[in-house]
Amino acid sequence: MKPFLSYTGLSVAIVAISSALFALVYASSAARTGIAVGALVAVVLQPAMFGVARRMARTNFLAGWGVGALACAVALIGTGLALRAAGLPTDGPMLALATSLFLTELVEPLLLQQT
Repeated sequence: MKPFLSYTGLSVAIVAISSALFALVYASSAARTGIAVGALVAVVLQPAMFGVARRMARTNFLAGWGVGALACAVALIGTGLALRAAGLPTDGPMLALATSLFLTELVEPLLLQQT
């Protein structure tokens, strides 16, 4: 349970910092709303996928990682479509979401080794 809680805390911190930096660059209120939506998606998705990868690491690590990567791709596409449907800009929010997902993926192997 400790690696999961550590990963969740790191994910929240990474997403908050990267989203705040993107909010400085994309300063419109609509872009900031989109960045907040993307941050919420990342904060929910990444710990859930870490749990999947952690469970599958014992039997097939690559399959667990692949499920997480596929979920990230689906989340990126779905979030982009949802933002566009809501009339929000997609450039800043999508870059922020992709950056958040990438950075949290970099931390994941370090904590998977603790299982």
